[in-house]
Amino acid sequence: MEKTSSKLRYIYIFVLFLIFVYAIYLRIARNIDLRPLWLDEAPIALTVIKNNIFNMLFNIEDSQKAPLMFWIGIKLSGICFGYKEIALRIVPLISSILSVFVFYIFSKKFIKNKISLLIANFLFAINYQLIYYSQELKQYSGDVLLFMVALLYFSYMADKPLDKKNLEYLIAVGIFLLLSSFPACFVLAAYLIYKLFHLNKEETKNILFYIFFISLISVIYYYSFLAQLYTNEILTHLNYWRMGFLNYHNSIFDVFKNAYYYNFIPSENYRLGLILFFAGFIMTAKEKNSINRILIISLFIAVAASFLGLYPLYKRIQIYLIPVFIIFILKVCDIKKIKQQYLLVLFSIILLNFAPILNLKYMEQINSKDVFEKWNGRETLKVIQDNFKDGDTLLVNYQSKSQYEYYSKYLNFNPENIIIYDFSNKTKDEFFDYLNNLENNKDYWFLNIITSFDNQERDYLIDWKSNTKNVITKYEYIIRRSYVVKIEKKC
Repeated sequence: MEKTSSKLRYIYIFVLFLIFVYAIYLRIARNIDLRPLWLDEAPIALTVIKNNIFNMLFNIEDSQKAPLMFWIGIKLSGICFGYKEIALRIVPLISSILSVFVFYIFSKKFIKNKISLLIANFLFAINYQLIYYSQELKQYSGDVLLFMVALLYFSYMADKPLDKKNLEYLIAVGIFLLLSSFPACFVLAAYLIYKLFHLNKEETKNILFYIFFISLISVIYYYSFLAQLYTNEILTHLNYWRMGFLNYHNSIFDVFKNAYYYNFIPSENYRLGLILFFAGFIMTAKEKNSINRILIISLFIAVAASFLGLYPLYKRIQIYLIPVFIIFILKVCDIKKIKQQYLLVLFSIILLNFAPILNLKYMEQINSKDVFEKWNGRETLKVIQDNFKDGDTLLVNYQSKSQYEYYSKYLNFNPENIIIYDFSNKTKDEFFDYLNNLENNKDYWFLNIITSFDNQERDYLIDWKSNTKNVITKYEYIIRRSYVVKIEKKC
């Protein structure tokens, strides 16, 4: 019996080791693909290239939004390793790799069944969004990591005496999380709520001081840094994220359904997934320990932030919930004193739920080189550089402006005649009028790394050059969704 138990333990450790290796491989491999920076990433790169670490925070390109420590981390990685794609993405890569190990510790706090733990960690390892954001120059991998770290830390501190020494630790950790991750702040707030109900008389003064101090830092942080980035979105009610706000249009079911769709691609079985999620939520809420209580309170705070229009539960903003979805769904197999045949049925239901992502097509996709590449500013601009002649004019559509600026520095390509044109929200006829008014007897390059999201500039351009008699196409190049064309406009 002991030999069998020992063998099973070694098998468990070996399988877990393989999961860790595979998770790290996927994250490193997709970074090595060197996907070109796109619309959301290039402004971040330009910000850290153009500014030193002191004035960078007040000259952020395109109002890209991220916590203070993310900006500092990206700037330091640029200083140390250069400003090419792979160097700039070191912070999200390291965050994603660390999250693999932290998730194992995190999942063990909620799940005791060994098979459930292996399934949970495998799902975390191969999750499409987690792999994607490991190679995206954004803060979301850090959100996933720090949300879990915050839960682990504050649950550890929850039942510790709030003496002077622990108060100092809490202040240091609280400030770091406040400046590093918005979702981690939900956990910080949940800890404070939990602690308010578990105080003795001596601790009351310290917790009030802590609340006052963290609130003061939050106000200073907001008005000195965040307000300049968020004022415009607050005035427009964050319309881009409106599907993530709970209101009479979006029920809590709709919001969580959208979150489930986004977090588990493909996810045809969302109804079954949400049933399992809410079952696991109830089971977790019933267990009376600090980490469960703080997690549940954190989720209520996240929902409240969504209801108040402060922070949406939508798309990439909410991927910090992926670990929570996974542990709640696998939690249903943690029922005590359940017969083996019923446990097997539960595992079968869970595997049925995740069947769409446990197939060969999905596994081939996440193992494919360039799986995340949709646009390519690096290659399209290199094509122009290699074929550009004196007297040519380069026209760059507005959506491609930041990628052009980054890759022109990257390639040391600075043409004299360049025009940035913007036809967002304008009609095809207006675009044609603009093209027809270009000076005759000249050669023009058009660079559409990204076609405007508000119209079909690329289609308009192709239509115009195909149906205009005095226009000759000299060069045309398409890679993924990026488009380059050189035309000669005659009299």
